[in-house]
Amino acid sequence: MFYFTGVPLFAWMGFSLFVGCIQAYIFTVLAMVYIAQKVGEV
Repeated sequence: MFYFTGVPLFAWMGFSLFVGCIQAYIFTVLAMVYIAQKVGEV
């Protein structure tokens, strides 16, 4: 019975970690683009 309750939990944790990494990557890219534009205007 533990097999059926434990596997979805670990799968969901892995999926959440993946989504978090994607969000962090997008935030970093957008922040770098914004900063590069502001530095270029000076």
